[in-house]
Amino acid sequence: MPKSALWSGLLAWVLAACATPSPHLADAEAAAADPARGADHALAALRTALAQGECRATELLARPGLAALFDDPETRSRLVRLVRNHTNESTCEIAGANEPGRRLSARLRFLSADGSAAAGALVFLYHARADGRYTAEADEPGAGDRNPRFFTWLVTDDEGVIEVDTILPGGYGGAPPHFHLGVAPGGDASGPRTGGSLYFRGDWPLDPEVESDTAAGVAWLLDVEEGANGLHVSGDLKLRPPG
Repeated sequence: MPKSALWSGLLAWVLAACATPSPHLADAEAAAADPARGADHALAALRTALAQGECRATELLARPGLAALFDDPETRSRLVRLVRNHTNESTCEIAGANEPGRRLSARLRFLSADGSAAAGALVFLYHARADGRYTAEADEPGAGDRNPRFFTWLVTDDEGVIEVDTILPGGYGGAPPHFHLGVAPGGDASGPRTGGSLYFRGDWPLDPEVESDTAAGVAWLLDVEEGANGLHVSGDLKLRPPG
């Protein structure tokens, strides 16, 4: 067999293997699609997959085969804890490619109060859907933020950076598009936290209250730019001391 054919066959095998979900992840997707098996079975399979290193916690967030789990409010709250307990990544995709809305990528660097990189901080980030509601079951923009559909837990890298790929959240009630951020600088979810809202400045009205909150240090404001693959935002976020 020619070497070129051998390498082509090997490459095809590797790509097929990478595209195939792990056994427990596949089991979770099958359970998510089968109401008779239920969410408990799917969550148990996901816990096993994570414990055995078959996937990363943040891989679950935008996976189409698990969408039914995230769409259920009770199961979603359990998934928030599951991802929190297993995350160690600094990058992820929050909203899948088929989710309605303008694509948005963000690179955020967190700084401690003294200006040094906040490395190893645990970050909880969540945001609204494109229509401004936090869940499909919410009855109006701004509602549902206690159990949001779009969220992630990440750990900042050595430079204090996280990166996310998602959609531009819808604004509501005078507030422009924004992320909510909760940060545990020590990396422990049960430890002291700080954070606030990260507002985006773009081609939409900006409430004067947002600028005053930013000036007071209780929120952040970054410019959104048009990139090759959608909107992009990047910048430094200086943290207030944990309360």
